Amino acid sequence: MPLNTPSADYVIDRDPWITEKEAAAVLRVSVSTIRNERKRGRLGFAHVGKRVLIPLSALETYKALALVPPCPTTSSPDLNGRHVGTLRGPMDDVRDALRRARQIANKHNRS
Repeated sequence: MPLNTPSADYVIDRDPWITEKEAAAVLRVSVSTIRNERKRGRLGFAHVGKRVLIPLSALETYKALALVPPCPTTSSPDLNGRHVGTLRGPMDDVRDALRRARQIANKHNRS
């Protein structure tokens, strides 16, 4: 081994590698999901002989990139500074349209 190459034990201690099964347990997904993400190039890995090993740093990077930020709310802070309220969705738009249609129909029926 060349003098400037770190030993395998040193590298593994600094960034432990785990199996696909262990990675699946960490992410709470199936082993096939880990394999699919690896094949799509979304999850770093290495072949060591016939084994596929995933560095924990690659798993942490994958988790960070897969994180979806929360949606902005249409709420306002209450007295304690906490946000209260719900998100508006497509059903809210439908309800608003129906409410407006009823108002128009009621006006038309009265005249």
